[in-house]
Amino acid sequence: MTDVISPPAISAAGSPSAPPYDPRLTNDDLAPLKDQRWGSYNIFAFWMSDVHSVGGYVTAGSLFALGLASWQVLVSLLAGITIVYFFCNLVAKPSQMTGVPYPVICRSVFGVLGANIPAIIRGLIAVAWYGIQTFLASAALDVVLIKLFPALAPYAVVEDYGFAGLSALGWVSFLTLWVLQACVFWRGMESIRRFIDFCGPAVYVVMFLLCGYLISKAGWSAIDLNLGTVTHTGLDALPVMLGAIALVVSYFSGPMLNFGDFSRYGRSFAAVKRGNFLGLPVNFLVFSLLVVITASLTLPVYGELITDPVETVARIDSTFAIVLGALTFAIATIGINIVANFISPAFDFSNVSPQRISWRAGGMIAAVGSVLITPWNLYNNPDVIHYTLETLGAFIGPLFGILIADYYLVRKQQVIVDDLFTMSEKGAYWYRKGYNPAAVIATVVGAVVAMIPVLFNDAPGMHTTAQYSWFIGCGLGFAVYHLLATRTRLAVRVPENHSPRRESRLISMFIKVINPNTTWSMTATIEACARAVTAPGTRLEAVSPRMGPASIESHYDEALAVPGVLAEILRGERDGADGFVIACFGDPGLDAAREIATGPVVGIAEAAMHTASFLGRGFSVVTTLGRTTGRARDLAERYGLRDACRGVHACEIPVLALETDPDARKIVTEACFDALGSDGSDAVVLGCAGMADLCAQISADIGAPVIDGVAAATLTVQSLVTLGLTTGKRGEFAAPPVKPYSGLLAPFGRAEGTRG
Repeated sequence: MTDVISPPAISAAGSPSAPPYDPRLTNDDLAPLKDQRWGSYNIFAFWMSDVHSVGGYVTAGSLFALGLASWQVLVSLLAGITIVYFFCNLVAKPSQMTGVPYPVICRSVFGVLGANIPAIIRGLIAVAWYGIQTFLASAALDVVLIKLFPALAPYAVVEDYGFAGLSALGWVSFLTLWVLQACVFWRGMESIRRFIDFCGPAVYVVMFLLCGYLISKAGWSAIDLNLGTVTHTGLDALPVMLGAIALVVSYFSGPMLNFGDFSRYGRSFAAVKRGNFLGLPVNFLVFSLLVVITASLTLPVYGELITDPVETVARIDSTFAIVLGALTFAIATIGINIVANFISPAFDFSNVSPQRISWRAGGMIAAVGSVLITPWNLYNNPDVIHYTLETLGAFIGPLFGILIADYYLVRKQQVIVDDLFTMSEKGAYWYRKGYNPAAVIATVVGAVVAMIPVLFNDAPGMHTTAQYSWFIGCGLGFAVYHLLATRTRLAVRVPENHSPRRESRLISMFIKVINPNTTWSMTATIEACARAVTAPGTRLEAVSPRMGPASIESHYDEALAVPGVLAEILRGERDGADGFVIACFGDPGLDAAREIATGPVVGIAEAAMHTASFLGRGFSVVTTLGRTTGRARDLAERYGLRDACRGVHACEIPVLALETDPDARKIVTEACFDALGSDGSDAVVLGCAGMADLCAQISADIGAPVIDGVAAATLTVQSLVTLGLTTGKRGEFAAPPVKPYSGLLAPFGRAEGTRG
């Protein structure tokens, strides 16, 4: 498990508060996330948006025109994208575990002030690519406008109606998309998530339609996976294949480095890895095959090989098809532009001066800068394009290598989150006046050496070497930093107040809270109450089972809820959950869950009753319906608290009515007040997870402690995981014997698939 050190800060009211972070290093956008909701599909969609663009289409198609056989190209594609997949998982983990973006995690490497060095480098690179991608998307929009309004065609000629190298129509399209992207970005990450969830799949639909259209014109026999003559065979093909692998890695080097800006939103590292697998090896190969099939069919249909998807779409006779296709590619290119070249510089520039530059302001700095560099002039010359790509690799490579060396070899996957926001010599990441000399030296060495073959491209052998600039920079950055950080006087310093004992006990964790009923609105309430007490660095996911009753108000309901609870426990095990909360006062399936879970499992009745026993000599339970009071008494006896539980009282409010009855809080409050008087109790336990959000107000109204089992169970699990404790597995709670189950229960027979 990765150790992410972040002790909880507790306010006077007893709930977590924001740590005392230095304002010179933090704002709301840079601070650790507590709400990490992205699942595997969201990460998958991120990569689809990154791959499914005009630039991605042209890049994939170009590999099939290198003079290699198709199988050699596919091997190169698979090797290159597998490298990207592996590196993306490496760079994703520190940000996902800490909940902070790339420039903040870089503070552990470069120092709290030195992190501005990689942030500015990456931000400036993103400015250039933001403009280039916007220009590519605007070219697709030009096609649509000319098709719909042929009279606009003369205004697309730069020589007749042009300014600063771009036609009048080009300016209109460019600025239109510039504003559109800014609007999407300005609405925030949730809107961006929905946008990229749409973009990638939309391109697939158009690609399949375009491919089907060309097949209908040329026939299946016209498909040829070789876009050119095979000129490299045997060992002669190996250098070309290696160059193709390097091109794939270089193309993704930007998103690969800034992937932590997105993995921080992942609900678990396992979800991020699944999304990466689907979005990179699987998705990239399918997309590449679609590209080469589509491109190969343009030769028999149009008499020439076309590798630009916008031009291919423009040749179709149907106006509707042209508009649909061109707009889709334009929207998809906007998708990659936002995720790769808008969000990242937003974090980068905000990191430079958090109180003066918000995340939105940082993004707009990049957007304005992209216009000033006239990106169309950077993209109209093949030599300039290659020079730009190789320079990008030379500077990004060292930053990547240094981060990996520090996090995995030097730090041993330990990050003290609070010290990322500490402007003090006592902080672990202060180094020398806020800068880590080892990281700065390694960056300079890696970038300078990697740039030599780029600058001297015409010298013998340099042209071939330049395409490996990313690998050269990455390898040198990795090696030089590791050497300086571990074997010289520039060794990384860990302050005395952060002893190994403290680091091993204060760890990041993933807690899964399971509401055994299937009412998602109640799950949302439960989640909010659980999140209110989690410490910084703790990730929490609240779920309802995919099967079960809408509410649990009888033994029958409880029995039928258990399979759904156990299914969620098994899913949590696969996702790497460190502990579980069963958020129903009957604690359904608690013993069975403890058998199959690796981490601790706590029920809310158990946690609430034990918590109440710390607060006085006796407590009362206030629950929903009278028919459930017997279950509450049984649990009190089981947990050894029969004498402490002085009474169980029912409000006679159905579980779901807690959300809809306007008098619910009043009725529950009165029942709690009456219970204190009739039982002579010192505290009240709320006997339903649906009452969790009423706790604080009722406590204030009746002037006595009121315990919400959701909060109590969440903090109990958090404490057990911090202490490194879990359920004993030597006896009753050992993993259940492996055996077949029949019918609907067949999947539950796969106990060997659990971590337990």
